[in-house]
Amino acid sequence: MNLTPVYEKWRQETLEEGLQQGLQQGLQQGLQHEKTLVLRQLTRRIGSLSSNSIAQVKALALSQIELLGEDHSIFPALMIWMDGCDRSLEKCDRHFPSPKMTEG
Repeated sequence: MNLTPVYEKWRQETLEEGLQQGLQQGLQQGLQHEKTLVLRQLTRRIGSLSSNSIAQVKALALSQIELLGEDHSIFPALMIWMDGCDRSLEKCDRHFPSPKMTEG
C-alpha cells in the first residue's frame, strides 16, 4: 500500500487549514486595531466616551469602522446616532450615519 498520496493529501489539507486560520486571526487583529484607532480619534476629537459609546463602536461592522477611519466628517452624525440608540445595539433601529447623511 502506497501511503505517499494519502500523506500528501493530508499535508495539503493541513497547510490550507493553517493558512485559513492564520488569515482569520490576522483579519480579526486588523479589525481590533481599526476599532482602537477610531476610538482614539473619537476621544481626541470629542473628549472621553461613555462605556456605552465604546461598546457601540466596538460592535460596528468592518465597513462602518473603515468609513469612520476614512471620513472624520461623519463623527458628529455618529455621536447623534449613538445618543439615539438604546443601551443594546439590537434595539437601535436607526441606521448608521453615512457621508450622505452629513452633507447639506
